[in-house]
Amino acid sequence: MNASIHKDFDRERFSKHFVYESYDDETQLFFNRGSIGFVLLAWPLVGASVSAQNEIAEFLKSDENLPAESSLQVLMIGSNNIENFLSNWQSYRKGEIFIELANKRTEFLHDQAQKVGSIKDVVLLISVTIPNLNANIDDMIRRRDALKDTFRSIGLSTENVNAQQLLKFLRVIFGWPEEEHSNINQYEILSEQILSGDFSLFENDDCVNVNDDQIFISLEARKRPAEWKLSANIRSWSSAF
Repeated sequence: MNASIHKDFDRERFSKHFVYESYDDETQLFFNRGSIGFVLLAWPLVGASVSAQNEIAEFLKSDENLPAESSLQVLMIGSNNIENFLSNWQSYRKGEIFIELANKRTEFLHDQAQKVGSIKDVVLLISVTIPNLNANIDDMIRRRDALKDTFRSIGLSTENVNAQQLLKFLRVIFGWPEEEHSNINQYEILSEQILSGDFSLFENDDCVNVNDDQIFISLEARKRPAEWKLSANIRSWSSAF
């Protein structure tokens, strides 16, 4: 007689879907499973001109910048953890009246972030990977500098992301509170350290349950714009869903 196994025991490790394996502090490059790359941190621009779009397009079209089968990914993350901004702003208020007003303002903003979700700290993670572990390190650094210069020319400041920063952002996405994050273990590959030891994920027909107390859903735009430029996106996304 064949014993039936509950489907919850027939699951795979989620860490295998992450490619990050190691990080070099000197070059600030990530060495991944079958690729080498870097990650940049940026903050979204309020707007961009057509010339700015053209500058980005020129970078993307260059084979020297992005060889065949290379990858450039942009991930926008909105976090409700704004305590450091509120604390910093509040610390500059002096005098009894201004301190009291600041307390009320920070309490309001805190509630909007934690309970309503209308206020977030939004950042961009921009990652570039080249599918060749034997890629020239100097070429990778040149590509990173060229991309940062291109972004700088359109008013977008960026900074290099190290392993600890990358794991911080990825862990938050999967529901691991930042205050509970552990330090990186240099003797373990990075992909095994992104999720906490008690992380669980269960797929349903219309959502994904995470750790029994969170639900993730995916939304798809009802209509996609014919061209990806700022003015067209504003009109399209305002009525997308």
